[in-house]
Amino acid sequence: MQSLANQGTVQATVGRRGGYCLAKPTTEISLLDIVEAVEGRTSTFRCTEIRRKGPVSVKGSLYSPICAIAEAMYRADRAWRDTLASTTIADLMSRLSTTIPPQAIALGALWFNEVLK
Repeated sequence: MQSLANQGTVQATVGRRGGYCLAKPTTEISLLDIVEAVEGRTSTFRCTEIRRKGPVSVKGSLYSPICAIAEAMYRADRAWRDTLASTTIADLMSRLSTTIPPQAIALGALWFNEVLK
């Protein structure tokens, strides 16, 4: 939670009912904001350069700077991040009524009411 607070996505509140609350409107918080606050901004793919470490490796200068597999994985990571960046918490909330049965929403509301007492 601290990294989300450092990023300005949530803020701490004090008191008996203290905790964390959103520091920005849900329309301004993307899924990428959350992922990067928790996981960091590094790529989900980490190339280990197995081309140069295997039994058929040759002189390093003969290899292209990036192999076809790494290139494809970096493109996939970029597409994933672009999708997360374009999806906000508000987007997710607007989908709740179509993806969660009304009975589950009602039970969730009852549970929250009990927790907040």
